[in-house]
Amino acid sequence: MCADSRERLVEGPKLLWRDGWFLLVLAEGGTGVEHGVLVARSRAVTGPYEFDSRPLLTTRDDPSVPLQKAGHAELVETPGGEWVMSHLAARPLRTPDGPRCPLGRETAIQAVTWDEAGRPRLRQGGRHPAVEVDVPTEPAEPGPWLTDPDEPLGRPWSTLRG
Repeated sequence: MCADSRERLVEGPKLLWRDGWFLLVLAEGGTGVEHGVLVARSRAVTGPYEFDSRPLLTTRDDPSVPLQKAGHAELVETPGGEWVMSHLAARPLRTPDGPRCPLGRETAIQAVTWDEAGRPRLRQGGRHPAVEVDVPTEPAEPGPWLTDPDEPLGRPWSTLRG
């Protein structure tokens, strides 16, 4: 499926269609300090997919970055046409027994731009997550199923478990 001979531990693929490309946004490296986000793309949904030459997001190369274990991302276009990426991260505290993350995995957001080749990049540059990010905050129009918050949730929100 991917045109890459290197072995990779990837999971949680998210499929995105943009400007004639199918993009796979992949979590790689497990969920610890080796965590990262990698993007592969193809002109056909069935592949083959080519990996980007660098990770979109990771901190595996720098333990001093405040947000560590960055990975499991989702790219989203805002109603205003800007792109952001939500992802998981952790903020380790330095202890005598080594780094500890008492808050566990947290959700973070990054601003994203697209390079000339149509690949996503962090707006601030590089591949490390920023702690403070300026992102759009305009509310989206509610979907038709969320127009009355006093009504009970119906389909597709309330279903039987199989």
